Amino acid sequence: KAAEKGAIRIFYGIVGVALVLIYRNTRVINFAAGALGAVPAITALLMVTNKGVNFAIAIPAAALGGFLIGGLTDILVVRRFAKSPRLILTVVTIGIAQSFAAVGFFIPVWFGAKATQVPRVVTPWGGISYDSSRGQPIVTGDQVFAFLVVISLTVGLSLFLKRSRLGIALRASAENADRAALLGIP
Repeated sequence: KAAEKGAIRIFYGIVGVALVLIYRNTRVINFAAGALGAVPAITALLMVTNKGVNFAIAIPAAALGGFLIGGLTDILVVRRFAKSPRLILTVVTIGIAQSFAAVGFFIPVWFGAKATQVPRVVTPWGGISYDSSRGQPIVTGDQVFAFLVVISLTVGLSLFLKRSRLGIALRASAENADRAALLGIP
């Protein structure tokens, strides 16, 4: 239980960092950030548990689905409010989050499961565990895998922000939006 609580705190920290990155670059508190990834994650989870899809196919499908849903939401909804006050756009993100929460609630029903049923996911690394002397797990394979994913995403994001033209522009506009605008960075 203690290891699970520690892992949950780490994941909340990661979501917090994501919210800060979004806020620093857009000046909008994006309440839909978690919901954008939840819909493809729930779909991938149910593809594995209810439809028997291989885990190696479901994970990239969830990641690609998150990028696709995020991009479509930006194009179809968020850009319509680009010239609006930041408060209006923040309220729009609440509406987006609620919409995706409703979709996420019905996805299990569409897959033939109960909406309140929490499926047990068996991962390829789920059987790996480092236990204490009392036999309680300290670190599980799932936690190690999640940590490795987070580390690789952090390294990738760091390289993107430091090496790419878009990343440098994002850092510049986050640091000083007025100065970046004067230099031609929108």
